[in-house]
Amino acid sequence: MRWIRRLLILFALLVLLLVGGAGWLYWAAHQVPTFYQDAVQVDEPKAVEERREAVERVTRQTRDVVERIQEDSAWEYEITPQELNAWLTDELPNQVGGEWPPELADPRVAFEKDRVLLGAMVDTPVWKGVAALALQPRLEKPRTLLLEIESLKIGQVAIPIERLLKEIPDLRRSPLIRRDPKSGRYALRIPLNADEIENVRIETLDVQPERLRLTGR
Repeated sequence: MRWIRRLLILFALLVLLLVGGAGWLYWAAHQVPTFYQDAVQVDEPKAVEERREAVERVTRQTRDVVERIQEDSAWEYEITPQELNAWLTDELPNQVGGEWPPELADPRVAFEKDRVLLGAMVDTPVWKGVAALALQPRLEKPRTLLLEIESLKIGQVAIPIERLLKEIPDLRRSPLIRRDPKSGRYALRIPLNADEIENVRIETLDVQPERLRLTGR
């Protein structure tokens, strides 16, 4: 009878560990990153007006840069996370139309030293919550923007990129995502060779907590 009692105690401990682990995993997967909480704006009249003003600044600066590029002049583009989030809130839906995936909503960004944090609300039959990417952007000659993937998290649960690629064959086959030989991490490679940006020459890219700055000629 003693060994049966020990077996039951062991079984009870395993059940407690499994339930506790599942509970923690559920709790962690539904946590909202601090940067995302800070970036989501309440639609109060003041916040709406501030967003409109920020979008107007972004639009005005973009127009000025396009004119300089067409004139083959030196240009500089600087944007704050608040301005970019305002544009994502008010303008992105108009720009992408029906092409935006219905499973994603409310994308937001934050800047850190040499890092961009990107989060979005994900709503699928399996899980609903905030997913976040930490990216290290850098320029790679001759004309490529490299977004090195530091981490992918669902709430506070880290998801290996290899697992994501395994689950999404189209993403795995895409030529845009490859393991970077320098860092060993996966990276999104974005060639700057589309017709609409064929004259764009980016010379510097600098990310700070308060702004992202690009210069070119």
